[in-house]
Amino acid sequence: MTAHTLDDQAETVLLRIVRGTGTAGLAGIYPRLKVPAGAIIRPLLSVRRSQIEEYLRGLAQPWSEDATNVDVKHARNRVRHLLLPLIEREFNPAAPERLAELAEIARAEEEQWDKWLPGLRPQISGQKVLLDLAELNRVGLAMQRRIIRRAAEAANLKLDFETTDAVQQLVGDAGGSVELPGGWCVRHQVERRPSGGTSGTFLLFEKSDRTPGAKDYQHTLAWPGEIAVPEVGITIRARPVEPAGVKGENNSGQTNCPSYNQSQLLDALRLLPELTVRNWRPGDRFWPSRTSGPKKIKELLQERHITGAERTSWPVILSGSDIIWVRGLPEAEQYRATSDSVSLLIIEVL
Repeated sequence: MTAHTLDDQAETVLLRIVRGTGTAGLAGIYPRLKVPAGAIIRPLLSVRRSQIEEYLRGLAQPWSEDATNVDVKHARNRVRHLLLPLIEREFNPAAPERLAELAEIARAEEEQWDKWLPGLRPQISGQKVLLDLAELNRVGLAMQRRIIRRAAEAANLKLDFETTDAVQQLVGDAGGSVELPGGWCVRHQVERRPSGGTSGTFLLFEKSDRTPGAKDYQHTLAWPGEIAVPEVGITIRARPVEPAGVKGENNSGQTNCPSYNQSQLLDALRLLPELTVRNWRPGDRFWPSRTSGPKKIKELLQERHITGAERTSWPVILSGSDIIWVRGLPEAEQYRATSDSVSLLIIEVL
């Protein structure tokens, strides 16, 4: 039995919202939770902390406070002492009660989903987890996401929304794949169904044989100059370009020598004299010029159906800690040449 209160519930829900969560996270703290030794019961979960303190004062009953509860270096304490009071003061005095109600609604939703999901279990075989695409296509998006997360849990993986959504997109994309944490990946696979022995297409969650980081590489490119990248069998050259050789309109409306498009060029004055050529790494982000904003390189490569070992070793170039070039994509938005650039650089694959 524990003494968690409604305030604890509200803080938990709010903290999960700002960190990112689904309905399972919104369910917050459960009033009763089964554990191997029995159950954890929280009888005060619907009572405000202030009500308990007032009751104890009426009994002249002292209580102790954990000194760490006021240390705002902890995220929960910042929610407790800063964020939640701000919301109560500026938006809704009953915000804790509303957050607790949201948790109750989410718990009921989760209980209902648990009743629907047992008939759609993933098939588990050694280091493989299979989801029948025919079954996935018979259900809606919300159910697909839950089935995918359940399959990932069978592989001891916890997927965030972004990764779950990427896997869900494979349902209608026969040529793609998605890399998961822990060296796992998801791709399409034709397998014989257990019932009836007919063949079908599955989403295969499979542990990769690749050791994380085994194929990582890194080279230094001083420009102007070129560097061989034997890991991918190419040579990359970085060389200056005269502004007169840039395709674009001048003041008379005529075009200059149409050698290069502006989008191919970088502003050389913004670059370090030595660049880093390496394969992309998990977490890398890149902003291709004239797009809405930066995205994970993993997503950009998935969109272009670049898979397997080719994707693992896909080359990028950095100036300092910033990725300025990704093979096959426009140059970086924040480093691209403009009409005011006086020193231009082009990066080419030879």
